[in-house]
Amino acid sequence: MVVYFHIAYQWSRASGHPIGFPASLGSAGVDVFFVISGLIMWIPTAGGRMGPSEFMTKRITRIVPIYWLLTLLLTAVAVARPDLLSTTKFDPAHLIASLLFVPWQHPNYAVDNPMASFAPVIIPGWTLNYEMAFYLLFALFLLVPMRQRFISVTSTLVLVVLAGYLLEPGGRLKLYSDPIILEFCFGIVIGRIYTSAFVVASIVSIGLMTGGLATLLLMGIGGDLPRIISWGIPAAMIVAGAILGEKNRGIRDFMPLRLLGDASYSLYLTHVFTLTAATKVWMFAMSRLHPGALTGMFGSANGIFFAAFSFVAAIAAGVAFYKWVEAPIIGYFRKKGRNGAFVAGRSAGGPGTGVAPTRDSGPDGAPPVVPP
Repeated sequence: MVVYFHIAYQWSRASGHPIGFPASLGSAGVDVFFVISGLIMWIPTAGGRMGPSEFMTKRITRIVPIYWLLTLLLTAVAVARPDLLSTTKFDPAHLIASLLFVPWQHPNYAVDNPMASFAPVIIPGWTLNYEMAFYLLFALFLLVPMRQRFISVTSTLVLVVLAGYLLEPGGRLKLYSDPIILEFCFGIVIGRIYTSAFVVASIVSIGLMTGGLATLLLMGIGGDLPRIISWGIPAAMIVAGAILGEKNRGIRDFMPLRLLGDASYSLYLTHVFTLTAATKVWMFAMSRLHPGALTGMFGSANGIFFAAFSFVAAIAAGVAFYKWVEAPIIGYFRKKGRNGAFVAGRSAGGPGTGVAPTRDSGPDGAPPVVPP
């Protein structure tokens, strides 16, 4: 969904025409991911045996290394060849804030949406700023006895949103009090159900998934409701149906999908690089066909071919980066870790994650995604 959103953006910028299917629906991938984040924060810690230090160590070693690597790479390009980039502009304060996951006004990306205007160097990383804040909050609540933890963390998130609604803060406070953080709550609730003795019938889990997808589609095309309703609730339905269905009857392992799940964080961080290059390659190839190709290429059919080409390129690059960069880094920290929590190739849920949490999965996989 996230990759599609950016493909549609690249196409409309290059051609001046929409790609066809509503691009805005791709942004809802963020909402699905945030629900998953809450879910897989709750499940590994539900036994009460993980403390704040261990929890944050796992989160940081899973998320930070390749994010910093790619952030510094993009910064180096911005310094050496700024003509190659349309959005990124080198700014020392913005770079430091990005590395520390602190929301900072983007020096060259002015938009009305506060979530996007406070984007880091890698613009889709705005979701990671939310993730890190949520990790810190959740780590603090690991000090709370298990019986009170669920109510404590969910009520705190609800109160933060209510405070933002009543006080109408600006800047970063407005960012962190956005109702989108309630999607973490949705995931925690689903995780609480998953770790309980409650079991749903297969028809119920299928109904939740299909109902969530249908609602997401209808809301995304014609709805004008707040995001937490139009995308957040359907996202929660999809995740709940998937995970509770798996609990009830299991799911057959399918290696290609598992590989995409394992590589989803790499795909999330690298696809903006890949799509920029893919667009340039496509434009060059089309221009070489015949003199009128650049005007004729912008029909709906050509948009579909461009989307297919870009999807293949983004996935190939994401999987390659995962196998050759991310997995070795995960393996390194696995060796360094005392409990072997990081298992290369078995990451639970990445940004577009469709991979269910497993006992050996330390990572939460980070989101997800793109300015909506």
